[in-house]
This record gives sequence, structure tokens and C-alpha cells, in this order.
Amino acid sequence: MPTGALPVRPPNGQSVEPFASITGDLAAKGWCVVDDFVSAEWAAELLEEQRQQSRQGDFRCAGIGRDRAFQLDAQTRGDQILWLDRGNALPAQFQYLAMLEELRRAVNRELFLGLDRLDMHAADFPPGGFYRRHLDAFRHDNLRVLSVILYLNRRWHARDGGALRLYLDAHPDGAFVDVLPESGRLVTFLSDRSQHEVRETHRLRSSITGWFSRRPRQ
Repeated sequence: MPTGALPVRPPNGQSVEPFASITGDLAAKGWCVVDDFVSAEWAAELLEEQRQQSRQGDFRCAGIGRDRAFQLDAQTRGDQILWLDRGNALPAQFQYLAMLEELRRAVNRELFLGLDRLDMHAADFPPGGFYRRHLDAFRHDNLRVLSVILYLNRRWHARDGGALRLYLDAHPDGAFVDVLPESGRLVTFLSDRSQHEVRETHRLRSSITGWFSRRPRQ
């Protein structure tokens, strides 16, 4: 597949039922991009809630690793995040959590991935922010199965930077696709297979990122 950038909107007004598109693409190639996964009005509400939480000082600098290996590393990533759950989600975020639960059930029904737990955070990349190439799955376990990113940025252009670069193979010079973080666009990919990065952004870039994990073996 050639390297390139995806369009902001699907061509020729094509419309595919979102869950069917996601499960089909995950089965075929391990990743999927769906435009207008949420309405423009819903995305605007999500963005305003995120702005409100940021103004309140709820966001913190993101790090890498977890538990004892957790550290802040400005050379690797430059975003600020707020972990979200049913306890602190605002109304539009709570509704989005419910929609992701529907997605979890659809993926399990069609692909038998055993998705169980969802961890999710809101993320803001300020101008100059980036996240170097990485896998979402942690090195010493394989519990993260599916990564899910919803973008909230209106009228995003290629000149704004901040694309999600999905690498289609592990080779350093291999093929990739660049996905612009346009409002309402949902990206899903297999967490342990899809290396990716956030290219340097030239304007504030907002998203909600989640990871579905399988239940650990007893």
C-alpha cells in the first residue's frame, strides 16, 4: 500500500455502518478509520467539555511506562492528559463511554477478541507537541488489544501538522498512512501490532484515546 494521507471526508458521500466498517477492517488489515463516528454537535460538546476541564487545571503532563517504570520524557511525548471514567466524565463524555461499550460488544461478537476493560483519557497536544513512534501494548504483557482514538479538531488541514502516522510494517522505512485529526473521526487499531506516532502539531490538537484490554488470566 502506498504511503500517503487520508482525505478529511470519505469520497463520493460513501456511508458505511460504523461498527461493521470497524470490525471488517480490523479483520482484514488490523486498523480502521471512520469519519463522522459522532455528530458534529456531539464532537463540539466533547471539545467544550475538554476545554472546561483544561481551564480547571485537571490535565497533567503525560509520561511513558507504568507503575515503577513510569517517567516523564519530553523527548518522547509532549501531551497533557486527563484520565476519564464514569466517575468524572461530563455528560457528552459519559455518552461517548456508552457508545464505546456498544463498540466493545460488536467487536467481541464479530471478532472474538475478548475485550473486557476500557481505559480512556482526554489528550491535548499544544503547538510543538508530538509523540514518537511506539506501540500501545506494554512490553511485559499483552493485555491491551484494541486502541480507539476520537478526534475533536474542527477544520484541520495538512499544514496544521499533528497527523497520526500509522506504520504498516515494522521496517524503519516501510509504508505508512497519515491520518489527519479531524473532528468526529475515529481511528481503531490492534494495540500490539500497529506502531504509530503523532507528528509535530502546529496548533492545539485534542482527542480522546482509549484502550480495550482483555481480562488477565487467573
